[in-house]
Amino acid sequence: MMLLDPDTRDKFSQRVLTRLHEAFPDAVVGPRGRIADQTADQYSPIDLRCVLPDEQFKDALARLPQILASVEIVLSLRSEPTHQNSDRRRIFYIRFGGLPLFWRVQLEVVATSVADDPNYDNFNAAARGNDWSLPESALWSAVDAIRSLARGHDKEAHNQLRRAFQRINVPVLPKLTDRELLAKLLEEAPKLEPGQAAFAQEIRQLASNTLAMARNRETENK
Repeated sequence: MMLLDPDTRDKFSQRVLTRLHEAFPDAVVGPRGRIADQTADQYSPIDLRCVLPDEQFKDALARLPQILASVEIVLSLRSEPTHQNSDRRRIFYIRFGGLPLFWRVQLEVVATSVADDPNYDNFNAAARGNDWSLPESALWSAVDAIRSLARGHDKEAHNQLRRAFQRINVPVLPKLTDRELLAKLLEEAPKLEPGQAAFAQEIRQLASNTLAMARNRETENK
């Protein structure tokens, strides 16, 4: 299992931000979420933001895949569906090679004119898109659930797993344990989209390593 060194994550975050600033000198770039407010732990994902002049927004979207690939190999780049066709706001989920799954990058790209409006296009049907894999989304919920279990947030993990099954419309028995739900999710999601089988296997290994370490810590603390 890759070591979850927050310093390594923060240095990588800075690499991404530096590359974005080099590509878009007029942009304001920076961290968001837990990293920004200094409450991140070793499991926290990478949340970033890039605010661009309105007239540069469209061109920036076209160039973004190449810019990200110049930082590190990109294994998955997805545009969040609520804002997939928004004219001034997009949210991207990026999986870079060589990083732990916990450190997926979420990048908000937004035009200056709406940068202070967190609700921009949230309820605009014309901004929505449908280029979105529900099985892959459910598998990322499995990663989120493993993160919650590692933190000791069992109820949160349970809810994340239940929502993942709802997303792919697969019924589950109500009395399954969280680990049973996780195993079933990793089995069922690739059946709907076979191309996700390798990703599911990576998550299976992540669960094995992470939860074993969590159990060891619990034993040591008794």
